[in-house]
Amino acid sequence: MKGVWEIQAEGVADSEPLLGSILRLAVADSRGAVNYDAATLLGVRYVINLGGRSLDDVLNESDVTYLNVRVTDKEDAILPLKPCLDFVREAIAQCEAEKAMPYGAAPCTLLVNCRGAHSRSLSIAAASIMTFSNHHRTLSEALDLIVSCRGLENINSGFRAQLIEFEKCQQQGGGQGDEVRPISSKERGRENKKKKRKNKHKI
Repeated sequence: MKGVWEIQAEGVADSEPLLGSILRLAVADSRGAVNYDAATLLGVRYVINLGGRSLDDVLNESDVTYLNVRVTDKEDAILPLKPCLDFVREAIAQCEAEKAMPYGAAPCTLLVNCRGAHSRSLSIAAASIMTFSNHHRTLSEALDLIVSCRGLENINSGFRAQLIEFEKCQQQGGGQGDEVRPISSKERGRENKKKKRKNKHKI
């Protein structure tokens, strides 16, 4: 499917909230975001659009719910973890409710898109997997799974630092997304100076 990659994992129980039969996950670039055939085939019902105004509500289907978020792919940008994770949580709840109905429900998919599907969308996909998957709880595990399906990842260093901080918060019982902030340029400069001093001592 051009511009769309479904994130699939082996050995996932149907009852698992994300990646199982309740809510599936896919990522897309700007081409995939407007790929109506792929959206229909995958059963896309929820979309997190990180790709800008031109992709707002672009599928234009009554049964597709959008979360349009503005974030640039820059090291000092703040990942919108909390609104995105709240959106995923609500999508899972709705899909679970529909699946429990007597007539059941068709599989539904959450699509996360940005321009290139290599940084912003993969960051949010990783945080979602870490939060709602029972088998890929660490950042390393989530990214390994994404790369195995997408073929690459090029998450910028600022987003990666925020995901590492998010992982630490999860391990401490948090991980709602609102406690994570980007590292400022001053902090990054101090860290670089510390590394340089350490390297000098080693020499």
